[in-house]
Order: sequence, then structure tokens, then C-alpha cells
Amino acid sequence: MDLTLEFKSEEEGRRIFEALSEGGIVKMPFDRMFWGTMFGRLEDPFGVVWQISTES
Repeated sequence: MDLTLEFKSEEEGRRIFEALSEGGIVKMPFDRMFWGTMFGRLEDPFGVVWQISTES
């Protein structure tokens, strides 16, 4: 199961992505996707998988 968080800005999404991935595993770097938004996927140090995205 993945937990998903969506943020209004790229800066906020990147900040949370970097904080959650500290000590964990980046499964997909936080980057602009072909559909136009920012997206990244990571596993935190506790084994929780997160998907971080932006609205635009």
C-alpha cells in the first residue's frame, strides 16, 4: 500500500519528498512527469511507501 500526498507547489512537494526520503530509498526521483505535474515515490526508513505529487 502506498500513501499519497499532493501539494500545491513544487517547492513544498520537494521539501516533503526530501524530508521523508532521508534515510530511506528513493524509488522514483521527484521530477516533472510527461503529464505535466511533479511526482516522486519513496520508501521511508520505516518501510512506508509514499507518492508525492503536485497539482500543476
